[in-house]
Amino acid sequence: MFEAFSYDTSLHLLGFPTGTSDSYAFAVNKNGTAVGLAGTVGTTISSVALDYDGSFQSLGTVPGTSDAIATSVNTAGNVAGWSGNISSSSAKPTSAQQLAFMGDGAAGLILQMVTGLAGQQLTGDAYMFNASTGKMIDLGTLGGTFGAASSINDSNQIVGMSTTASGAYHAFLYDGTSMIDLNSLLPAGSGWTLVNATGINNNGDIVGLGLYNGTYEGFVLTPAPEPTGLALLSLSAVIGLSLTRRRWHV
Repeated sequence: MFEAFSYDTSLHLLGFPTGTSDSYAFAVNKNGTAVGLAGTVGTTISSVALDYDGSFQSLGTVPGTSDAIATSVNTAGNVAGWSGNISSSSAKPTSAQQLAFMGDGAAGLILQMVTGLAGQQLTGDAYMFNASTGKMIDLGTLGGTFGAASSINDSNQIVGMSTTASGAYHAFLYDGTSMIDLNSLLPAGSGWTLVNATGINNNGDIVGLGLYNGTYEGFVLTPAPEPTGLALLSLSAVIGLSLTRRRWHV
C-alpha cells in the first residue's frame, strides 16, 4: 500500500479516494493543490487531483481510454499528464523501462511504474486538463503509440516524452496548438537526440535527458533573443522556435 503525502513543516497523509488502495502525489502548485494518481496499481489507475484537506477531485481520462496519471499542475490549476489503456501483453518495452530509470521525470516515472508490472504494455497520449472548463484535452503523440506530459508552466506550455512513428522516444513541447518534436528544431549534425523533456519553467527554460553522440546527458534549452547574424555553437546548438519568435540553445 502506498499513500500520497504533503510536507510543509510536518508530514500530512492525503489518504485515498473511496474504492482505491494506493495514492501518489507527483506535483503541487503554490496554492497547495497536489496532483497524482489513485487506484490499485497493477489493476486500475485513475487520475485524481488531491488537496491537502484530504478531498479528491477526479479528472477522468481522455475519451476512449481507461487509465490516467496526473504529473504536473500550474498556478491556475491546469494539469498535465498521461491517459491511455494498460492492456495485457506478453511484450514489455524493455527499452522504455531502461529509459525510465535513466530519464527520471514524470514521463519516465510513468514508464517505470506501468511497464514494471509483469505482462503490461503501455500506450496512450499526453493530455492537459483545463481547470476552468473541466475538460481534458488530448495532446496526442509524435506519431507513435505513447505520449506523456511531464511538466506544465503558467503559460500552459507543456513538455514530456513521446514515441515517434518509428518507435523512437523523443522529447516534445506542446505550444498550446500542436506537439513539437524538439529534435526537429536541432540543426543537422548537432550530435543530440533529445529523448525526454522533464521540466519547463515560467521563463520557458526546458530541462531533460538526451543522447549526445550516443551517451546519455542532461540538457537545458534556454530561450534567447533572435540572433542578428549566424551563431555557431558547438554543444549549444541554436534551435529555432516559431511559437515565441525566440531561439533556444542547448
